[in-house]
Amino acid sequence: MTGCYHKLRIFSASLFLFSFCNLAHAQASQVISDAKALLSDGEAKAAIMQLEPIWEEDSQNFELCQLLVDAYGDRIDQVNMFKKRGLAKKMLRTMEQCYDLNPDDEFAQLNLVMFHTQAPSIVGGDKSAAKRLIDEISQTHPTRGLLMRARLAVMNEDFEAASSFAEAAIEASPENTEALNVAGLIALQQDRYSEAMALFKRCVLIAPENYDCHYQIGKASHLSGNNTDGGIAAFETFIGNGHEDPEYLAHAHYRLAELLIMAGDKARARAHLKKAIELADLKSAKKRLVSLDKN
Repeated sequence: MTGCYHKLRIFSASLFLFSFCNLAHAQASQVISDAKALLSDGEAKAAIMQLEPIWEEDSQNFELCQLLVDAYGDRIDQVNMFKKRGLAKKMLRTMEQCYDLNPDDEFAQLNLVMFHTQAPSIVGGDKSAAKRLIDEISQTHPTRGLLMRARLAVMNEDFEAASSFAEAAIEASPENTEALNVAGLIALQQDRYSEAMALFKRCVLIAPENYDCHYQIGKASHLSGNNTDGGIAAFETFIGNGHEDPEYLAHAHYRLAELLIMAGDKARARAHLKKAIELADLKSAKKRLVSLDKN
């Protein structure tokens, strides 16, 4: 009888633990959903206040960890220099925890590399640590390492080196859409519009669901004034898919409006300018709408 009772106790404890874990997971999922909505509304402080207590309870939740990093990053952009230091230290500590949870995740790697590259030493930035991390990543993910080197070269305005790293990444992995996207962005920054357009088109040919590449096709069309119809179609695809960042989406509406003006469709252009203003109060959209209404 004692043995049966002991087994029942073990079973009951396991059932309680299972129920508790499910409840914690459900709570974390709801908090993640709520925090994403707050971040979309620019309420980073409120998102952090929701995320931090749950993270203390569920410190193995990688999605929660990454979202908290994003929230710290958004809040740093909103506060004064004194508060930035404390937040930056918290962000680094959380980034390191994310990396420990999933050291193979590209965004966990990239976040840590970029922090150490950009942040001052007073909050933990360490360029030698960034270099060591890239060297480690390159051993297991050579293409990923090349793309990180390309991004860092762009930050240092060494576009020749950046192009070389990006081209090497494409040569090593011709179907890698991230490599094509990075190479296209580098070409775009140097006003090499035809080359950038070709790279972004290769990207969407391989992965039609890569909406960032659709956006960049539209942007290249807007900046160059060429391929207007293709640019309009690309932005319509991007906007049709939606995006969690309202400012990014607003810029798509603004650039689409500019392309529509080029194509002579001012009525549709007005609608997209108004949407850009509604989403993110874009000054460029406001200014363009005023000038359009005068004509």
